[in-house]
Amino acid sequence: MAESSHESAIDVSFANDTIKSMADEISEILDLDDSESKSQIVNDLFENGRQSLVKYEEDIICEQYKDVMNGSENKMMCLLKKYYRRKWEEQYGKSNPWFISFIGQYQNGENHDIYERVLTHAAEYGDNNTENCRILSIVLQFLFETVDDECWIKTKLFADQYLKEQPTSDSQYLRETENSDDRFLKETNICDSLWYAITNEGLKSITKYSDYIIPFVMHEQLNKSQSVLFEALREYYRTQLFSLLKENRIPHRQQLYDLVLDNVAEHGWLTGIQVIQQKVAPKCYKNLLENLNSLLQKRKAQANQALEQQEGNKERNAPGENKKSDKQEQEKSIEQPEQNKKEEGQAGNKNPDKTLKNKSARKKEKSKKQKAQSQSEDPNEQDKIKIVEKEGANKESNRGEEEEDKEQKQQEASNLQGINTCSENKHTEANLTEATVARNQQTDEEGKPNKTTSEVKPDDIIPTMPHEKNKIFIRGLPKNMAEQHLLGALSRMFSSIGQIKINRRTDKPWINLLREKNNTSELSGTAIVTFEEEESVIEAIKKYNQQCIPTFNNAQIFVSEERKKPFGAESAQPTQRPRDQPQTIDSNKIFIGGLPTNMPEQVLFDKLRNVFLNVGKIKINRTTDKPWIVLFRQKDNKSQLSGNACITFEEEESVIEAIKKY
Repeated sequence: MAESSHESAIDVSFANDTIKSMADEISEILDLDDSESKSQIVNDLFENGRQSLVKYEEDIICEQYKDVMNGSENKMMCLLKKYYRRKWEEQYGKSNPWFISFIGQYQNGENHDIYERVLTHAAEYGDNNTENCRILSIVLQFLFETVDDECWIKTKLFADQYLKEQPTSDSQYLRETENSDDRFLKETNICDSLWYAITNEGLKSITKYSDYIIPFVMHEQLNKSQSVLFEALREYYRTQLFSLLKENRIPHRQQLYDLVLDNVAEHGWLTGIQVIQQKVAPKCYKNLLENLNSLLQKRKAQANQALEQQEGNKERNAPGENKKSDKQEQEKSIEQPEQNKKEEGQAGNKNPDKTLKNKSARKKEKSKKQKAQSQSEDPNEQDKIKIVEKEGANKESNRGEEEEDKEQKQQEASNLQGINTCSENKHTEANLTEATVARNQQTDEEGKPNKTTSEVKPDDIIPTMPHEKNKIFIRGLPKNMAEQHLLGALSRMFSSIGQIKINRRTDKPWINLLREKNNTSELSGTAIVTFEEEESVIEAIKKYNQQCIPTFNNAQIFVSEERKKPFGAESAQPTQRPRDQPQTIDSNKIFIGGLPTNMPEQVLFDKLRNVFLNVGKIKINRTTDKPWIVLFRQKDNKSQLSGNACITFEEEESVIEAIKKY
């Protein structure tokens, strides 16, 4: 049933010339010809996917390692996807032809993107962890398409572990409470709870997870005659059920075994097994129920144990993190006053205005701390005081880093206002003009520019229609597609760009499908997606704007930034500006994407400077006395560049020239 995890890649049961050639190609890509770990690395790749290479990083040439670990369409990933597709065909083509036919429908139909996602997941992480239930696992990934990849990665997939004998030390987890299952299903990963339910309660249990499956698909699967999920569940239950029946001396009659298998697959263990009560001896049936209950209790114990271990890990990690954080804050609070004095002395002669601002900021911070300290006598205020103190320490520490963050936010804000330079997406001067019209500066009743903070400079922008910085507006969507199907497709597409914000009222991804004004029962072909991070907006526009999407029958969609409407403005009317009203446009900045992430930072900085100095003079950052070039970093790994940058020119004309040229 399960394949050996240490079997050679070219000795697996379905080995042939194609598989051997794949192994040779992988060895060539990774340059493993002289490596002692060659067979082990290739074997691990075939069983556990690309992520298995992480433990062999020291055995692979640095350049090759970075190349194969970057992206999902490189030669390595294409080979692995081809391998897993062939593996499924060879393993299940004869015994379960319906499974191969099911995958083929996705591969060649309008849901090809789902096929690619599932296959890419297998190539990335392997499918060895589901060796006893691989078919069911794959079918669930296809059908529950709105569940994101991150969730499938985190799932433990209990498989058949609960059928093994549990150590006596686990007896404390054998609880008889009615709510233990419910508690597990509510508090654990959605994929784990789905798996736990469907492998206990059968096909009918998918109705509990209707939020994660398209209604039409769910009703189709509930019909046994055309249900792929029902067939997958029969394969999952078959070995376990037949073994249980034999152990309890229930004679192997094919008709009887098939009858109970169908019922268990549809209704789950306890309900499904009742179908044979009148067809076997009472003593055998009683023993069968006792043994089945024992096995299910062990599974429940395993679920509860996993949950409690997870909770215990959180509790153990939390104090350590807090302790470390507090220690860091104390060190910063001790070191910072001396650092501030030193900086004040050094900067005093050079820039007296800046010194005064620093003194003012520290004075305000000191008053905040004193106020917090005066409230510390009230026990109810202690938590608030800690927060104030930490905020103060954070504001006082590492001014250079704060300047960089502030600079980056300002750059990102201007990036989101329509100036985007990329070798893959060249704008014309007309596009630039159209983008800047929407960024007219707001004025008050006297016609003076509004400035809300001291940070606003003469060349800053206060747009008439401010951006919803983490939202995108999509048009060109199909109007006749089922709502749930459309929501699922949008969720899959844009969650690959960045994390979509969860709507607290619905506990679902924040995707709004807009409707026709004159007929609210019909979709308008437009939608709004809200991301967690602003950077996802830029990436979404770059990747999907003006692209033809196979999922939408190759319809071309248009993705742009969502803008807030001015208060009181009519939705159908554009915002008008008086002719004599001055116009201030921050169009001296460009955003560049697609840069190498593995190039040394200083080298990349110098190359950008040399390239764009040919276009125009780059503004000097007063803080660093260097050209104003910001290299953005990855959010999850600040030490790694993101491949994006922003450059500020002295003149607006340089922006137009840069866009035209590059």
